[in-house]
Amino acid sequence: MDGESPEVRSLETPTDGSMTERTRGTYGGRQRWLMPGTLDGNQSIASPKKSTSKSKVTAPSVQSFLGTLGIGIGDDLQMVDREANEVAAYRREFDLIRNANTRKEAEIKKIEEALQEASSLLSSRKMDGMAFQTKAINLENRASSIENKLEDELADRGVYSHMIQRLALEVQDAGAMALQTARQEKCTAETTQKKLVKQLQDLRDENSRAIEDMESAIEMTRKKQK
Repeated sequence: MDGESPEVRSLETPTDGSMTERTRGTYGGRQRWLMPGTLDGNQSIASPKKSTSKSKVTAPSVQSFLGTLGIGIGDDLQMVDREANEVAAYRREFDLIRNANTRKEAEIKKIEEALQEASSLLSSRKMDGMAFQTKAINLENRASSIENKLEDELADRGVYSHMIQRLALEVQDAGAMALQTARQEKCTAETTQKKLVKQLQDLRDENSRAIEDMESAIEMTRKKQK
């Protein structure tokens, strides 16, 4: 392995950022280059910061790091710097996307809570609707029962009205017959009274004639005795 050239060593080492681990810091953080053959971040070397006007990456600052990887100083240094900057940019973009997703997840959670509340309200409304429907059915049944009773009462009223009308006609007929009978009895009584008055008058006339005859006889008897 030590006899290989730097160019061969650079081909074996991935340069896509898969062997890097980001740490938070200025300009989106720094990259920790993992040592070959390790899967955790315990053995790693911090990559240089992004070049700025105040802090520039120099060859001495990364010479030891590149030496451990078998990469020479020159174009490879620019490649490493460019890869680190690209990884940091990707990381910042990832953070933006993750923050946006976090906000969207919070919004989705709020929407789910609103939907749950609406579902609960809808369930409550459905229960209220079922209760109202039950009350409506009870009212309809009660109205139907009252209507049936009313129809029965109307039928009974018709029967009673017919009976009353028939009784009224019977009473009227009975009254007319009684009046006619009374009139007939009155006529008979008047006729009988007239007969009795005539008989009484005849008896009085006979009594008067008898008295006159008796007085005449008495008078004649007196005259004869003298």
